Amino acid sequence: MVQEPGPYIGATLHGLGLAKPETTESVTEGFLRLRDETPLNSVEIWMAPEHKVRPACFWPEDYTRQRKRAMRAFLAHFPYCGVHLPFLFNNYIAPNPAIAGPARDLDAQADLLAGELGCQYAVAHAEWDNRGFVSEDENFKRYRDVFRDFASLAEQNGLLFCVETCFFIGHRARTVRMVREVDHPNFRITLDAGKAMLNNDESNENVHRLIDKIGGHIGSTHLYDYPNETDYSRVLPGCGRVDIRGFVAHLWKKGYRGVFNLETGAAYEEQKQAILTLARYTDEAASY
Repeated sequence: MVQEPGPYIGATLHGLGLAKPETTESVTEGFLRLRDETPLNSVEIWMAPEHKVRPACFWPEDYTRQRKRAMRAFLAHFPYCGVHLPFLFNNYIAPNPAIAGPARDLDAQADLLAGELGCQYAVAHAEWDNRGFVSEDENFKRYRDVFRDFASLAEQNGLLFCVETCFFIGHRARTVRMVREVDHPNFRITLDAGKAMLNNDESNENVHRLIDKIGGHIGSTHLYDYPNETDYSRVLPGCGRVDIRGFVAHLWKKGYRGVFNLETGAAYEEQKQAILTLARYTDEAASY
């Protein structure tokens, strides 16, 4: 089911301020409007217990048969889709197997569901830190071994398994080493522009160096931008400290043709402008 190349212009599925209160239906209908009015051709859904404030977000076990049919029908309007698994930031490398085991089982459940929904990739975090109990190298090896297992599970469900450039593998040296040591065709990196910059001396150049090192192993991107050195709140791409235009251009130069995914949390009109800006950046990159 994994399909490339694109490029794909994507956005994370969240409320757009089109209804009060917002519902899953108002959110998905808003994204279908964006698809019709902009170059949007990709969506990344969240699996998280946040549906009271994010009505289109559900835990894997909250996907009833009816909800699964509705989400699959919605995603079928987009040629390339992903799922963010924010609950996969801890527990699965816990030293206690009674904690780690259920977390790994939940990943298997989420991967199976993502495949059934028609997604092509899944994104996780590497936030848990056991370095109070084990060495940094042992902590790294725990992640490496689990990521290899998760990539194999993803492969069975037609997915890429991606890990975001934040927390334990935020620094480029760990990112490069993880790609090298996991060594699985379905393991990729989700390159988050803002988080990669924050974890690499707040340097756009260092992010470009990371792209140079792992270009062929980038499975997806998040275009997070922030205002300045003390304020890390989300702003529209190109309005903050991160050189989003240069980020897109450098990825394109290195052969990346996957999804450029917006994580703005913006209302409808702002989201529409962000999509159009991103499409302009990819058009510029393609013309060089």
